[in-house]
Formats: sequence, structure tokens, C-alpha cells
Amino acid sequence: MNFSRLLLTLAILANAGTNVEAETIFLSLWNKGQIVAADSGNWLPRTVLSGLVRPLGLDVDAVGQRIYFTQRTSWDSTVAKGLISRASLNGTNTETIATDLGSSFGPAVDATGGKMYWWEFDEQRIRRANLDGTASETLVVSSTAIGRGGSPVLDRDHGNIYWADQSTWSICRASFSGQSPTVLSRAGSSGSCLSADFVAGNLYWSNIHSILSSRLDGTGVRTVLSGLGQVDYLTVDPSNSVMYYSVLTGSSGLSAIYRCNLDGTGNSQVFSVQGQVSGMVVSAVPEPSTCAAALAGLACVGYSLCRRGVRA
Repeated sequence: MNFSRLLLTLAILANAGTNVEAETIFLSLWNKGQIVAADSGNWLPRTVLSGLVRPLGLDVDAVGQRIYFTQRTSWDSTVAKGLISRASLNGTNTETIATDLGSSFGPAVDATGGKMYWWEFDEQRIRRANLDGTASETLVVSSTAIGRGGSPVLDRDHGNIYWADQSTWSICRASFSGQSPTVLSRAGSSGSCLSADFVAGNLYWSNIHSILSSRLDGTGVRTVLSGLGQVDYLTVDPSNSVMYYSVLTGSSGLSAIYRCNLDGTGNSQVFSVQGQVSGMVVSAVPEPSTCAAALAGLACVGYSLCRRGVRA
């Protein structure tokens, strides 16, 4: 057999052996001033950023390989201003890109569109800006306490933004430009946190001690999980058809992170962290399996030999 053909076979096997299901969960812990992460391979939490001031919400730009998050200038809420910062996924290269904001929650990143979206809940408005913080603008203004239910949720394919309105216990939607704001459901609560599976066309949100779901138009509301502790945050991973959520475990200050299927089955705790979760996002981390890596390495070596005229 010609050695070059063998190398081609090895290269195909290496590509077929790629594992695309590895994932990393990033969490913001507002009372600890930290962002932590845990990988699905071992679920051992590690500190990515510390020394932050009340970080509320975060998102990952998978294209630019950055974390975006909001924080404040001071722990004293009477004088604090909101900030939006970003950093590399390992916590290096931190920079502040938006300053002098209201009390903010988010941001949600649209890497393809080059925009980020966030709440300023004291000012009761949704805003957006370029990913470097320039060209900020107000999209939606509400007469109620908009956005205290977690980061906004972006339907990037259809250009819609979803949010939870705390005061009216509503799940709402508008276009990326802020046009046509619509109340989809009033089955929320004072602590609702929203996420979505836009592939299957479903919304998911917390309702204090339960998790509910509906279609994207707000119809078909159903209970996915009930009888839970205080659910602080949730996020959906559509690529693996699972959901992650955090439950504050009481006076200990621990937050337990759970994973379940999107229908509520297979519910189990995967790890815990010290602190109260104020943001959660899952980022897929494609990585080759051990076998694939070995085959790819052998293919590279063999290709080099072939270039020198070696034949099997």
C-alpha cells in the first residue's frame, strides 16, 4: 500500500474522531466579585477573574474568544456606575469598553452582527452598542422594572431580543432595533431568568422554585421542573439538548449547579461553587479525542516523510 494513501486514511479517521461535545460553563458570582469556569470533563471550578465589583450577567463571544460582563464602579450602590468589560477566556487582557452606565445586567453578544445588548434596570431600558463599546443607543424603554431577570436573550437568526420583566411577571420580545415590543406570557415571577432553544423553538425561564417553558410566541406554557430550591439562574445548551441551572443552598452560601435534559429528565447536580450565581453561559469547546490526536500526529509525521521521498 502506498504510504501516502495510508496517511490520507489516517487523516480522515482523525477528523471523524473529533469530539465536539466538550463544553465549558462560565459563571458570574456577584457577591464574590468573581467569574469562574468549569469544564465538562471534570467539573472542577476554577477562577477566571477576581476582584470584580458586583458582576451581573455575562456572555461569551465564541468568534473573538472573549468573555463580556457587566460590573460596577463601587460596592456602594448610592454612588456606583455601571461598566461593561471584556477579557480573554483565560481571564487575561481585561479591558473596560463602556462606562458611566446605569445599574446594568448583561451583556448578550451578537458576534456576527458586531453588537452587544444589555439592561439598565434602574433606568428601565434596553441598550446596545458595538462590541468595542462605541455607538451606544437605547432600544426599548419601559415603565416597569425591566430586565432584573437576567441577561437578555438573542435570537440571532430572526433578529429578536427576549427578556423577563420583573414588575409585570412577563416574558417579552422586540426586534433588534427595539421595534414592536410584545408581551408573550405573564407566567413569569419576580425572579425570572430567561433562556431559549431557538432550534426547537422553545423558551425556558425560572419561576422561583420551578422552571417553565413555552413556545417562542409564549403559548403552550408547561412546567419542566418543580419543587426546586431558589433558582438563581439558568441557561440552555441546544447543541446537547440540556439545560443548566443554579440553586442557592441556603445559609452556607453555596450554589449547586444542576444539569438536566430539556424535558426535565436526567436531573442531577454536576458541581457547586461558593457564592451566588448572577450569570451563566455554556461555551462549546471542540477538541479532538485522544485517538484522533494520535492519528493526526502520525499523519503529520508521515506526510513529512513522504515529502522526502519515503515509501512504505
